[in-house]
Amino acid sequence: MDQTEWEKAAEARKEIFRPKWFGQLLRGELSLGDTFWIGNFGVALVFVPISFAVMLLMTTLGINEQIQSIALGVIAAFFALYWAALTRAVFKTALRTPQVGGWRWLGVGYTILQLAAVTIFALILTGSSI
Repeated sequence: MDQTEWEKAAEARKEIFRPKWFGQLLRGELSLGDTFWIGNFGVALVFVPISFAVMLLMTTLGINEQIQSIALGVIAAFFALYWAALTRAVFKTALRTPQVGGWRWLGVGYTILQLAAVTIFALILTGSSI
């Protein structure tokens, strides 16, 4: 990559985690690499610490455990909805990248497993029966 390409790439990365970028991510308009890696892991690296901070703040403020459990269930349900949209986006992106071969389906499978895990976690926290 020459200097111009590096600058262009750096400029594009400034848009990550902004509302427009999330729209592109969840519509499957980004590359398979960005959709899978940033969608599955990058967002979690932001979302999980924020969720922990919310729970820590609630504990510090003396909010009872039942309210905390409900709040955590709502957070997990929101994350499950995000993962459902991400699964669709990864699948859509995988369809248009045949050059990746079988790895694209492994990525779709992994994302589906993540969706299942987060959904089960949300159901448990909200007291729903599985």
